[in-house]
Amino acid sequence: MNDLIKKLKPYFPYILALLGGMIMTYGFAPYGIATASITSCVVFLWCLGKSNKKTAFLIGLCYGIGMFGYGVNWVYVSIHDFGNASPILATLITSAFILFLSLYPAFLASLLVTLFPQNNNARNLLAFPVLWVLFEILRGWFLTGFPWMYMGYSQIENQLVSFAPIGGVWLVSWAAVFIAAILYSFINYFYQLREDKKYLAILGALLLAVWGAAFGLRSMEWTTTGHKKLNVTLIQGNIAQLLRWDPQYINHIIEIYQTLTATALNNERSDVIIWPEGAIPVPLPTSQPLLNEMGNLLQARDMALITGLPTQLPNQQYYNTLYVTGVGSGVYYKEHLVPFGEYVPFDKQLRGLISFFNLPMSSFIEGPQKQGPLNTKDFLFAPAICYEIAYPLFVQSMSKGADAILTVSNDTWFGRSIGPFQHLQIAQFRAIETGKYVVRATNTGLTAIIDDQGKIVEAAEQFAPQSITAEVVNKQGQTPWVRYGIWPLIIAMTVVFSAALIMQSTKKQ
Repeated sequence: MNDLIKKLKPYFPYILALLGGMIMTYGFAPYGIATASITSCVVFLWCLGKSNKKTAFLIGLCYGIGMFGYGVNWVYVSIHDFGNASPILATLITSAFILFLSLYPAFLASLLVTLFPQNNNARNLLAFPVLWVLFEILRGWFLTGFPWMYMGYSQIENQLVSFAPIGGVWLVSWAAVFIAAILYSFINYFYQLREDKKYLAILGALLLAVWGAAFGLRSMEWTTTGHKKLNVTLIQGNIAQLLRWDPQYINHIIEIYQTLTATALNNERSDVIIWPEGAIPVPLPTSQPLLNEMGNLLQARDMALITGLPTQLPNQQYYNTLYVTGVGSGVYYKEHLVPFGEYVPFDKQLRGLISFFNLPMSSFIEGPQKQGPLNTKDFLFAPAICYEIAYPLFVQSMSKGADAILTVSNDTWFGRSIGPFQHLQIAQFRAIETGKYVVRATNTGLTAIIDDQGKIVEAAEQFAPQSITAEVVNKQGQTPWVRYGIWPLIIAMTVVFSAALIMQSTKKQ
């Protein structure tokens, strides 16, 4: 046994990093163990403690494989179940995707150890949290981005979430990683049997300062309740993905939404009805007569309908659209498209090679930038279709001047995985960042109405045809995050990172 342990000892940092990455997933929905993500970062730092440039990259890669391999393996469901890829091919594509995402913590670790070869405070307390946030931002931007599993999301039930209205999810990420770095420094202090009580006191003071600031900010009201109120009804059709674009089921799908709407209106008073992404499987302009007919009926009842549907262009391309009819106006064309789901990169080269590259309705194009809000009964909704709610800066920009945020989605792609729960958690975080209600209508769940504190006011059962109704109020004013965006955070992180470099160079001399 001892011989086996000796043989495996060189691989312990990589095995531990892999397990540490897996632990990260438990910080996010549906598990919601905030301390798990912080513990994961502590493990990551411990593994990097005695690493060099080469081993740091491999440790970061193992950490990323654990984190993304466990946290976003639901993409396999989309590729296999709905992309018609064989189990082997779906596994290969999913593995390639996870390996690509794992490069971010790999390069983070490599850069950290290269710039800061000494395992000291400059590296752990100053540089590491900044680099973590930098690589989160990069991951959400590069190649259209994958803004999922940001550290900050895992702290939504924690005091640290009170930093979100100031610097968004990335400031919460920084705070959580900074706390992890402090805890690692505590562990390292006792591991090395140091006797510097002053250093221990400084670490304790830093920990109390972050928690104290978070606790103090918790009671802050960044936005105020206005005088506008709407009773909003969300319709969850629960349409199977394989039937959504089948011409034989068009009338049946529309009947389901109309029946659910009629039933809801018999039981609840409503001002606005919202159908999810792609609810009407008939593109504009073909569906215009249907929309006009429903609009006339709703106008007579002083109501509005917002629905998702495609808009067909003369060149056989499409916009993913949100359309308002009845008492209100507005059209929104989705700006951030999902690769392979809504469009195929390198279309001429890849289209038709395998079924996954030829999905129904995968010829969407991006809508124009800086579109306005949707108006329903003088209540302004900032729109975000599906994946767009995961882009912090997109929602930050769109929410300016809006009374609330509306996001519609079709999470059928995720199947019965943890994906829909992570998606809902992201929407909850957008509510906290902006200080506004978020209304979320989906095809199969998780449909919910979220207040300005990120709390769920009303939610529908997953995978059930259902409607929910709740009051939505407008929130006036802007949080610092909405007003100033990311630049204060960038400036602050630049200062901190510069200080780390100066400390490092001073100790070298």
